[in-house]
Amino acid sequence: MTSLRVPSPGGVSRLRLWLVAAAFLAGGVICIWSLHSLQIVRVEEHRARARRQQEHVVKAEPRRGKILDRMGRPLAVSADAWSVYASAERLTEVEGAERRLAGLLEIPVSRLHKKLRKGGFILAAKRLAPDVADSIRREELPGVELITEAKRFYPRGELAAHVLGFVVDDNPGLREGLESRYDDFIKGTPGTYLTLHDAQGRHLLLEEKEESRPGNDIVTTLDEVIQHIAERELASAVHAAHARAGSVVVLHTPTGEVLAMANYPTFNPNRYGKAPASARRNRAVMDFFEPGSTFKMVTAAAAIEEGLVRSSEAIDCGNGQVQVAGKTIHDHKPFATLSFREAIEKSSNGCAIKVGLRLNPRVFFDYITRFGFGSRSGIDLPLETKGLLRPVSEWSKTSQAYVSFGQEVGVSALQIAAAFSTIANRGVYVAPRVVSRILDPAGRSVTQPEAAEKRRVISESTANVLVDLMEGVVFEGTGAEASVPGYRVAGKTGTAQKYVSGPTYSENEHIASFCGFVPVREPVLTIHVILDNPGVREFHGGDVAAPAFRKIAAPVLEYLDVPREPSYSPLHGLDMAAQHEADPGRRAEAVVPASRRETEVRPVKPARFVVEAPAEENLSAVPVQPVVPDLMGASLRDAVVGLARLGLHTRVEGEGFVVAQLPLAGEMAGPGATVSLKLARSVRHRKGSDQPSR
Repeated sequence: MTSLRVPSPGGVSRLRLWLVAAAFLAGGVICIWSLHSLQIVRVEEHRARARRQQEHVVKAEPRRGKILDRMGRPLAVSADAWSVYASAERLTEVEGAERRLAGLLEIPVSRLHKKLRKGGFILAAKRLAPDVADSIRREELPGVELITEAKRFYPRGELAAHVLGFVVDDNPGLREGLESRYDDFIKGTPGTYLTLHDAQGRHLLLEEKEESRPGNDIVTTLDEVIQHIAERELASAVHAAHARAGSVVVLHTPTGEVLAMANYPTFNPNRYGKAPASARRNRAVMDFFEPGSTFKMVTAAAAIEEGLVRSSEAIDCGNGQVQVAGKTIHDHKPFATLSFREAIEKSSNGCAIKVGLRLNPRVFFDYITRFGFGSRSGIDLPLETKGLLRPVSEWSKTSQAYVSFGQEVGVSALQIAAAFSTIANRGVYVAPRVVSRILDPAGRSVTQPEAAEKRRVISESTANVLVDLMEGVVFEGTGAEASVPGYRVAGKTGTAQKYVSGPTYSENEHIASFCGFVPVREPVLTIHVILDNPGVREFHGGDVAAPAFRKIAAPVLEYLDVPREPSYSPLHGLDMAAQHEADPGRRAEAVVPASRRETEVRPVKPARFVVEAPAEENLSAVPVQPVVPDLMGASLRDAVVGLARLGLHTRVEGEGFVVAQLPLAGEMAGPGATVSLKLARSVRHRKGSDQPSR
């Protein structure tokens, strides 16, 4: 019989001891591993989880950089605004606090309550007016905090709206114009604030974690006064001609700098949402159209440069119609035989066709592209069109004839202005631009755009012939209404039927335009005026666009203090033109004289009555109804500058210095009102002088 062996009491105790020790050891290892995992291996993960549970980051929008005109005057700024954040737990602890906050914010209590029900730290309202923010601050409501942010503001309202564009503070992705093109430079860096839970789970605004950094400033080539004059006269021309729309481009001829770019209809970027998309389009850059007769100068340039025509040559203009490939092309008037000079002055389509057909099609196409058509100029504005220029391989048998007088080709207002500046610069193309430099918040230069592209397009001698022809257009041709007293003007009118569809052009809708430059010898301004579909009987470019050119050029020349020059005479011509007539094969490749090529727009002496720009903190204080200044004894230039800066129009009688004005000094004038000035060479009898008619 086998007996059972029973462990001794001492053996059992040792076994249990070992088991307990092993369990404690395993537990210790697990604890150590867990602590190692929590505090070392997964520490960042747990910290992040804690931050998500206990912290909330609130972003504060930075100040966008300013957009300034060439003289440093603000066109777009960022003003201080305050956003209200509230702790749902703390605000609802105090009876009536929720209702008081809703009343200060002028919103229904139900809307605020709906936000607070979500709990946590909620955004109650963004970008409050300073007086509302002050009221909330004085109430000292529990759990309510104000954070300083920035609100975009355009102190000049509609001025240069299409160039500046706009940006939506709550949706920075929605932006246009320079605000879009240079967003990376001017947007700045947002600041951040931290909110934490307290021991009772309530939300508290703890501190600013990172201060916002303002963006860089953009200095444009625009001039506030010139821009105002251009917009004023464009609006006046559109209304007078009952046109659908219009555009104006003003270039500083030697440098290609855009001094003004205006479109009508326009909009106020402070209230961009109230304007239709069509009013916000920068038509001068984004839209293309068939130019009509202004394009004849490109045809003339190619033919003269190739030695195929002289200005004195007699040409049979077809007496109102020209046959091309079995198709009859009609002129706007019947012209029999004209010299090429006369044909340009009278804007004969028949002559343009016959001269254009002398060119090899590919050579003609090459000249068109040299002037910048069919490609973008590279101006620093978004959505620039390259226009429409079909390759020669796609031309029909009549295409070259139509292109010769500005049909079957699409151009922008900016492209025509740049092409005419090329002629004014005696054959050198200068690419247009609208931004001159970028500054950091301390005013130091961050970057400066590359120098404008310059290239020779035609010889200087050919350009001189073209200038002489264009001066004749204004002196005794279709552009007579563009003449500016005291200055020699060169330019070309254009009236193009609007394309409908297929081979059809409208009989009733037109594009009327005038492009020219002044003064002729040392050009300072190139101005292109376009009116879309004038609704008056006299709808031609010389009737409706040329007068607008004069009304823009005259005060701008006074403002820039450009010296007057001798009157034009068709007998004197130009030296280079005469040389070309004697030797049409001559190619003068000399560059434009340095004095003309490097000229800059003169700084303007501030008039004694100029209104200073308001401080950024008081942007809302810009007067709605300006006070008419005392202009007695002022020069015409100073009077025009001062009134333009106040947004007032000018009507002038006489020459010299102001001897009388209406309204009188100190009177209130409505926005856009007209001030009548009487000028005389002497101011001795100014107190007894008659007032100008109202």
